[in-house]
Amino acid sequence: MLMLLKGNRYKASVIKKIQLGIFRNDFMVDRLKKFIYQVEFNTIASSMGTFSDKLKSFFNYFSKKYPTLYSDFKPERVPLEKENVIDNIAASMYSAIKLFSPTNYTNTIIVFVIQDNERNEFDQRSIEVLLWEKYNIKSVRLTLKEILNKHEIDANNNLLIDQQIVSLFYFRAGYSEKDYTDEVN
Repeated sequence: MLMLLKGNRYKASVIKKIQLGIFRNDFMVDRLKKFIYQVEFNTIASSMGTFSDKLKSFFNYFSKKYPTLYSDFKPERVPLEKENVIDNIAASMYSAIKLFSPTNYTNTIIVFVIQDNERNEFDQRSIEVLLWEKYNIKSVRLTLKEILNKHEIDANNNLLIDQQIVSLFYFRAGYSEKDYTDEVN
């Protein structure tokens, strides 16, 4: 993020090289072949990942309510076990922050980099709430433009937002040309 905000004036040795990847797989069921295909490996963000824990109960409910429509669905054939995705996402973020600042991590913040008029707010908020309730980690939600306008760099080359050290950027924007306007660039 420092390089994005200030060009390449920061030496690589100054920037902490800690990266966290949160990925999501999407699958499609071919009812005729009775086969499940992986159709996407999402490396941008795990949008809607927090809702995937509800998938098995969703299919169980609809297979009972609409047995004709879901006659091919057999819960025992599809290993849709509850995986606590939201807990895993929050724990991963917590682990990355502890690497960034092992002794003082609760005095840092996570920045959720969001789009203007963000549509997936509730998915993101569930992660935000869990980070606060379980790990006492604060977060803010900012657009690229807001980050550009609010950021500061301290004497130790830490990126600050509202006088707080940013320990993690969770990009939910910045992957489309629509996210970069002349104002932001």
